[in-house]
Amino acid sequence: VPVGAPHPLALRSLRARALSGPALQYASLQIPGLAERRLRSRSALEGLLRSWAGPYTREAVAEEAAYYAELLSRPGAAHSALEPLRNLMLSRAETAALGKPVAIPVLSVQGELDPVQPAQAYARDTHHVTGNLRQATIRRSGHFPQEEAPAELVRALLTFLADVAPAV
Repeated sequence: VPVGAPHPLALRSLRARALSGPALQYASLQIPGLAERRLRSRSALEGLLRSWAGPYTREAVAEEAAYYAELLSRPGAAHSALEPLRNLMLSRAETAALGKPVAIPVLSVQGELDPVQPAQAYARDTHHVTGNLRQATIRRSGHFPQEEAPAELVRALLTFLADVAPAV
């Protein structure tokens, strides 16, 4: 169940898109050292959270910046948090492996107002899943549905699981 994360190959196919401010911030997290410092800085992290959250939840999400900055200040934490983003530059072998469609049930969740990941990328998830693909858009949420609308996210998860889980 990816949340705020369309299929990596779908993102690659949209490389030529114009980068907005939040998408540029996302790209800047590729810069080793600088990115880790930004994640450990409360003010920088607050700015990032505020710009990636939806307009209705921006302040509430930003209030958590000190907590996240403290967690990310632990040795290796910021680096580890950034590794999945840095691994978007894929080798041929990784691209080939990711090119094989997923045959298991997938719930792909996006925030309706996500300024980081374009809706077109989520639409391309259909090219990478041959199994049951369910796409849920969490209304009034930005890039962080788990923070901005946890009840709606849980509702989407429970509905999906009830539909795909075998009856016990």
